[in-house]
Amino acid sequence: MLQAPDNLGLGRTQAQAEHEAWDSYTHVFEQLTSWGFIPPGRPSFPIPDIEPERYARLEGDAYPRLMGQVDAWFAYTRSWLAEIANRLICIRNEMDMIGVDLRRYYRTQVESKIIPKKPTESELSDLLKEQPRYRELMKYEQDFSMMQKHVDAILDGLERHAKGLSRQITIRGQEIDVSGAGSRNVRGFGR
Repeated sequence: MLQAPDNLGLGRTQAQAEHEAWDSYTHVFEQLTSWGFIPPGRPSFPIPDIEPERYARLEGDAYPRLMGQVDAWFAYTRSWLAEIANRLICIRNEMDMIGVDLRRYYRTQVESKIIPKKPTESELSDLLKEQPRYRELMKYEQDFSMMQKHVDAILDGLERHAKGLSRQITIRGQEIDVSGAGSRNVRGFGR
């Protein structure tokens, strides 16, 4: 049975250096910040919960105030979704490089005649999943993927709220136009 060395013979310091080479998120974030792109902070009010009957009860400046809250949470949520996606890019690239290191290790073993043949793709996949750092990255990938799905669902809800509010504003505007036009026509007709 084939067995790969833990971290493919990389010492902890070398494994950490490999991680730092592929974990570029902090550097990218600092660069964006220096260009003035600062992600929105968490809104000071709770995420809006808009029940269908609430649309009918909104009057006056309640619509724009609620729309502003939805927009603030939308921007905040979208920013977090981008952060999660960017962290997943770093994690997956590091995982890919561990795979490259594993394949290189076995190529060298075959070329040096230490082992008779290269492992199959299935064997390489299993060996890869035995690597401690790869397993650690798999857990991070799992966690961030679950976060991404959850935050994406929240973002979808916020988009639906915004569309519903926009439709209500359009409907109210049309009602005002119709009632205003109707009263002008009635007055104009009597002259």
